[in-house]
Amino acid sequence: MASDEVWAKWELVFSKYESGSLIDLDTMAEISQSATANEQTNMVNITATLLRGLNNLSMDQLGEAAEHILKNPPRIYLGKGPKNWHPALSLDKWCERRKWKDVIVRAIGDRIAYFHGGQKKNIFFDDQYRMKLDTWQVWKRKKSFSSCIM
Repeated sequence: MASDEVWAKWELVFSKYESGSLIDLDTMAEISQSATANEQTNMVNITATLLRGLNNLSMDQLGEAAEHILKNPPRIYLGKGPKNWHPALSLDKWCERRKWKDVIVRAIGDRIAYFHGGQKKNIFFDDQYRMKLDTWQVWKRKKSFSSCIM
């Protein structure tokens, strides 16, 4: 994914966040429609601490995070979490899980690597260290490997 596309997605996230157009997980409506004026002014500001987890993600993963925030219902939320249980994760928890997933997939791929042209190749990553999702998904189904095992 090109960096211009990723930046455009994040600009959309920021503009929707500022206007209150992101989905409130408690009411499943836009924040501007579901919150009172007082609650809108108390919304968490986008700060360096909120976005700190994004610092070691690849461009593809940054784009994926923005897509998850913009989904309806969202898989990642910004700011305060929902009052009721919801399967969405906070941005920092999602980033932390994504980093651990990369470490685990890389380690598994190194264990079952193959040699190509005198070099050891990881079957789950290409030469730019981007995950090959199709290879990973097929291997997971074949070995009955789920995210709860990780």
